[in-house]
Amino acid sequence: MVALTLATTIQAKENRLTKRGGVFYHDGIKETWYNLDMKKVVRRAKEKGIEGEYNVREDGVKCLGEYVIVAAPYDTWDYGTCVMTSLGKGVVIDTGAFALSNKAQIDIAVAW
Repeated sequence: MVALTLATTIQAKENRLTKRGGVFYHDGIKETWYNLDMKKVVRRAKEKGIEGEYNVREDGVKCLGEYVIVAAPYDTWDYGTCVMTSLGKGVVIDTGAFALSNKAQIDIAVAW
């Protein structure tokens, strides 16, 4: 119960996904973050015709061009779908194990 209260308090103060908060709910979608090597993810995106240079913003968010890199369940969001996140416009180019249990969650790539 304390952790839930703390997360809710941090969310209300930050109004976006943060390392400290860990979880944020944006427009009914659960957002979490992950920090993994993006080489394979970016290579696959380029092979599929998604344009943009890989970069890490000053706030530590990993992007492809101007789009935040998002992992999501592919049966909820198709590969290459643009989504609005609490950290800006995103593009779904990855997925993860979380997708098996939560179809209304996205994972945002960061360098935190």
